[in-house]
Amino acid sequence: MAIINTQQFPRATARNDQDLPPGYNDTNDSQRYITYSLVIPVYRAFPIFVALLLVIGVVIGFTSTYFAGASVGVFDAKVINSGDTAWVLTASALVLLMTPAVGWFYAGMVTSKNVIGVIKQTLLILAVVSIQWVLIGYSLVFGKDVNGIIGGLNFFALSGVGYAPSAYAPTIPQTAFMIFQAMGAIIAPALIIGSIVERMRFRTVIAHWVVGDGGWLHNMGALDFAGGTFVHAAAGFSGLAAAIVVGKRGGFKVGQAIVSHNIPLVLLGAGVLWFGWLGFNGGSALAASPLAVNAFVVTNTAGAAGALVWMILSWAENKKPSALATAIGAVCGLIAITPASGYVGPVAAIAIGLIAGVVTYMALHIRSKHFHIDDTLDVWAAHGIGGVTGLILAGVFAEKVINVGGNNGLLFGNPGQLGIQILTASVTLGYAFIATYILLKFLAPLGLRVSRRQEEEGLDLAIHGEEGYQLATNNAPKVEDRITQLEEEVAALRDQAAKQESELENAMRSPRGPIFPGQQTYVPGMSALRPIDSQVDQATFEPSRQTQKRPAIKRIGLMS
Repeated sequence: MAIINTQQFPRATARNDQDLPPGYNDTNDSQRYITYSLVIPVYRAFPIFVALLLVIGVVIGFTSTYFAGASVGVFDAKVINSGDTAWVLTASALVLLMTPAVGWFYAGMVTSKNVIGVIKQTLLILAVVSIQWVLIGYSLVFGKDVNGIIGGLNFFALSGVGYAPSAYAPTIPQTAFMIFQAMGAIIAPALIIGSIVERMRFRTVIAHWVVGDGGWLHNMGALDFAGGTFVHAAAGFSGLAAAIVVGKRGGFKVGQAIVSHNIPLVLLGAGVLWFGWLGFNGGSALAASPLAVNAFVVTNTAGAAGALVWMILSWAENKKPSALATAIGAVCGLIAITPASGYVGPVAAIAIGLIAGVVTYMALHIRSKHFHIDDTLDVWAAHGIGGVTGLILAGVFAEKVINVGGNNGLLFGNPGQLGIQILTASVTLGYAFIATYILLKFLAPLGLRVSRRQEEEGLDLAIHGEEGYQLATNNAPKVEDRITQLEEEVAALRDQAAKQESELENAMRSPRGPIFPGQQTYVPGMSALRPIDSQVDQATFEPSRQTQKRPAIKRIGLMS
């Protein structure tokens, strides 16, 4: 029962309209009604859900006998390199840390009333994709090829994925290879949420094309060392499609950026992302090898170059170096080096970081100033454009001497590689955008977009029933009560001021003004005033002079 906040969802526990709070009305809020219709069964059928989940757990437990030993298999222990295995598992843990880091990075940029929703979505993605990857995702990417488009189901539920190495990583267990690839699959959808935060409820094909054995882009010779296509470029253009389908936030204006509510949280997220990225790219070597070292070095170098570029450009544009821009620039540099990290050297990494930094900064500038698309946290500019830039530049700076499994790029006598990289980028962004747009258009009637009321209230309270920050005590008055109190006080002051103004006006117009509090003499009314050159006795103008004899003093003005 703790899953429902009855204050936020009063209809969830109401048996009829008489049980609703006084004045409650949701008849004009169809989206809120949809929310209630989904919440009521969960709340009232809590025991049924408990029993149902237990039954599912028992059934899955019995089916495990069908897969008995499938996670072990026959293998030769001598071919397993313990150092390589340790490095890949360590890298997997580093990449796993990137998913909550994305949540922190995004959460600091949004308004304070949507913090929990952003972080919660990243953790939910981690849970859902982890299960999906074990059951079917890994098989669809790395299973037996089907016409160069997608993998088969021969690895369903990791059947046949065990201790024995695979052709992809001959010195580590295939399960180690599987879990490392799972971490990349998890972070890809987590990146997309930055395009639709504050207004929306909650890789496989492209990955097989590029890295799967038999994938048509893989067979063509596309270079993507660590997933710049299916993780970053695809996520960026999928995010753009999602932003278009879901629509703009209330009050969105072209050129008006969202105000980051917690920049230190953004910096923390960027720092942890940078840390995890070293494992993301270095682990893609799938061995504790010189290639892993190269990927490690160039990743750090490109991230640093991107950070410096964004800081300098923000300084030149706004006259002050921005910490937020520095953090975003570092992430853009890391994104751009991802596809090239196993094929280029440190100097080329600096060039990639610099070029990608400028390109992504200008993409963000153009999007914010001229596009009527509410890509809230600019996932398209950072991940989409950054990923495509890095993918293309890999075809320029790649060196076969660094990775014998790759090819030389344009600068090393192989201009054809640049064409392959451009084709790969074009196919990736086109498929990601179109497929996401069609899918979300199909799902839109089910309630992707929250109501305007929920958007204004913030998704933390409206959807999740929780607050990211509780800065007041429980005994403190509610904000709405305090606002009402202040409005009443202002109205009372206005009435009092109007009454005093009326009394003063009447006093000034009466022949003899009233006695003001604390005075023992009358204040003359407006009718007692005479022009300064009047022949009327001066005593009429200043009655107090009848009893006081003072030397005549020449004065200038009305009161002379």
